[in-house]
Amino acid sequence: MDGTGLLFASFVSKAPCDTRPIVVPLTASGSYAELRASITDSMPQTGSFTIVAESFSGPLAIQLAVACADRIDALVLVNTFVLPPRSAAFRVLPWSLILAVPPPRWVVRALLTGTDAAPQLVDSVRAAIAQTGGVIRAARMRSIFAVNEVANLKRLRCPVLYLRGTDDHLVTKRSGDVIVKNNPNVRRQDIAAPHLLLQTSPEEAWKAIERFLRDPT
Repeated sequence: MDGTGLLFASFVSKAPCDTRPIVVPLTASGSYAELRASITDSMPQTGSFTIVAESFSGPLAIQLAVACADRIDALVLVNTFVLPPRSAAFRVLPWSLILAVPPPRWVVRALLTGTDAAPQLVDSVRAAIAQTGGVIRAARMRSIFAVNEVANLKRLRCPVLYLRGTDDHLVTKRSGDVIVKNNPNVRRQDIAAPHLLLQTSPEEAWKAIERFLRDPT
């Protein structure tokens, strides 16, 4: 949800030699509508491509995949959702106060990276979060609890891979079940990883993505 793109360095470094990943940071906006408008110009202007989206960015990626349907080869969704991953009642919490400062290291380990994560990764997560102001993160949190991309998910015609971290304590298995249920083109694969799957298990993620792109049916 930080949107900086800084946490994808390890994932990009593990990319297959014939793959050219482009990390698109999110602008300082809170709503999905604002982010979609701002990110469109950052997408490749010619040719076809695959979108990989983790966590908060999943609903945004689905919107973009529908809007650019004729140019999307495939969509990879990672520990994400099309409906609020927790009770919508959480939307009314004072998120601006809760998210005013980066979370302590134990919270990062418990909810994002796993308890055995390297200290460097934990510090990188906290640093990335700190770069996105609490007001923006609070607005994005409210967007999460108001999201409903089921209709757009049903409109997708491209192959879709859903990677689920079996140790994800933020986005529950139910969120993945909803995605699989609402689009017959979705293939799900579990990976033993926490919420930040691409950051903690980049090699396993790339193996799954490569297999999927070779045979998406």
